[in-house]
Amino acid sequence: MEGRQIVILGAGIAGISAAHSLYKQGFKNVTILEAQNRVGGRIFTQKSGEDVLEMGAQFIHGQIGNPVYELGCNKQLLAQDEESDLHLDLVPHYHTQVGDRVDAALSSCLTKFLNETKTQSYKKGLKIDDKVSESFDSKYLGMRLDINKYSRDEKDNGYCYSSVGDWFDKWFQKYLEEECCNDSEETKSLKKGLFGWWQRFEVVDNACDSHALSLEAWGMWQECAGEEFTPIKKGYLAILDVLLADLPSDVVCTNKPVTKITWKSESGHEKVVITCAAGEIYLADHVIVTCSLGYIKEHHEKLFNPSLPNSKLKAINRLGYGTVDKVYFEFSKPFWDVDCESIQLVWLDDEPFSLDCIECCTVSSDQLMDKDNWWYGILGFDILSTQPNTLFMWIGGKKAESMEKCTDEEVKNVSMELLRKFLGSSKVIEDPIKMIRTSWKKEPYFLGSYCYVPTESTSDDIDILSQPIIFNEVPRILFAGEATNKRYFSTTHGAMISGQREAHRLIDFLNKHKKY
Repeated sequence: MEGRQIVILGAGIAGISAAHSLYKQGFKNVTILEAQNRVGGRIFTQKSGEDVLEMGAQFIHGQIGNPVYELGCNKQLLAQDEESDLHLDLVPHYHTQVGDRVDAALSSCLTKFLNETKTQSYKKGLKIDDKVSESFDSKYLGMRLDINKYSRDEKDNGYCYSSVGDWFDKWFQKYLEEECCNDSEETKSLKKGLFGWWQRFEVVDNACDSHALSLEAWGMWQECAGEEFTPIKKGYLAILDVLLADLPSDVVCTNKPVTKITWKSESGHEKVVITCAAGEIYLADHVIVTCSLGYIKEHHEKLFNPSLPNSKLKAINRLGYGTVDKVYFEFSKPFWDVDCESIQLVWLDDEPFSLDCIECCTVSSDQLMDKDNWWYGILGFDILSTQPNTLFMWIGGKKAESMEKCTDEEVKNVSMELLRKFLGSSKVIEDPIKMIRTSWKKEPYFLGSYCYVPTESTSDDIDILSQPIIFNEVPRILFAGEATNKRYFSTTHGAMISGQREAHRLIDFLNKHKKY
């Protein structure tokens, strides 16, 4: 049993968790081949002065049943207790492109699931009473809770919903028609703008537009109960450091990009042959592949010899893989209010908008208003609690990929002009002293951020992707990573669970076939 050679592709949380599980069960011949010069994969903690910036995974999502949270909690790595008191009075500030702040009471109508705020007055004097606010909140939360029901029975009064976004649109239109009859046009416009902000939140949350999302898979995905956004004191990499501390230092081999996995030999020998870019050859009895779905989509034809089974190829092609990016801006001093947790952008459809930093000679006013422009995908700017002079911007989906094609100067100039226009003339905003951005779509070993299930797919495709390749009744190639976890795809805990799952699949097989 100990003599079995196991090679794992990728030193992200899935690969390291798989190796950790195997090693704990006595399997010592384990090697992780990592293409990059670092471990972590889409966990990428970068030093910034005395603190860190998370270029990839930012938070632990949920607590109960979440192995990442449990590990962080047991090792006292979590920042939740230290930061909770500091954030008691912080609230998100929602601003429109004309420089007005949306009152917290109205913004809470569509964002209560993120933040609980009290009903307040509009800046322009319009009152929103508690009854309207609470009614909207309960309907919104009910929409989220009832999505499982609709994913199983998509017909509602004769209408068939083709996507998550389609269902959201119909629900919101129904709300406007039935609950907002007495609202002023200004209030309706603000509610539409807030709904648009929430749609962009879903793009960041899912790495794609909600109109691309399968309603069935949305209902299958599960949240871990408990705090939704738990940061880690010294960065996400600290979680991996705990696991790596239990492994020999030579288990992980960095700078080893794999170019071919030959899993069925013409000569009939039973070893899997792994070829690296520099020509190194590794022989293995079993291989656990934890590459991103984006990488597999792009390279499976050359990577696997022979080709993957047709059913798996179809699942790979049907599944979606999107992009989420962040941009960090460090300023010499804060310019935002002391109670500000974040600056969120609310676009009003009936208000004109222009960007002075985009040359008029190359872009017409109509083009500037085109909602396909990347800056319309910006969700907002969050304040980094551990670095009070720093904001970080979120953007997802196709618009994130468009932003990656822009120069640093354009991203900085557009972002600063947006902040100045949305916050209005009352704020003096100087240019940042530093900007750091991610470009996950451009990263050659990831080609994006995480998996989603589009309308042309189902969660069954994740099951198909997760199944091992059996040769001579032996699981030769196994698959792990967030895209192989039907319940928790797109999450670090989903990736961790998948690595443990494949390790135990192999352990169970080898324990039952000791003579193999």
